Amino acid sequence: MFENSDQKQYSSLERYLTKLFQQHEITKDDMQKMKPRSFRACQAYFLPKIHKPRALYNLKLRPIVSNSDSFNINLAKYLANYFKQLIGPNKIRDSFDFVNLITNSNINEEFKFVGLDIVSLYPSIPLDETIEMASDLLSKNSKLSKI
Repeated sequence: MFENSDQKQYSSLERYLTKLFQQHEITKDDMQKMKPRSFRACQAYFLPKIHKPRALYNLKLRPIVSNSDSFNINLAKYLANYFKQLIGPNKIRDSFDFVNLITNSNINEEFKFVGLDIVSLYPSIPLDETIEMASDLLSKNSKLSKI
């Protein structure tokens, strides 16, 4: 059952990319970069959160969705790179990156640094608004408006 569904999604994506290429919406190089390479769908699993105090007494699980080697990984990588180029570098990778950023900065003494622990960051992102924002960004700034 799943193999047939995965194959349908693979074929659908391949046909859609071919159609965009034939309509001159994307280049052959772009099509090759986005083209699916396997029938495999995303895999979901859970990892226990054991790094928190008393974790073994109140075991919680973190959902993981693995997209590696799935039929749409090349499309995801292409779009991630494309959005990165549109948006530009605007993120801090880790605490070392943050320290490097502020070391040579003049920071007003009135400001205070606060550390926060965000619970369920990704599940709380509104999906419909995010898709709409991504679509708007693509349609205004790129040749990929048809995707």
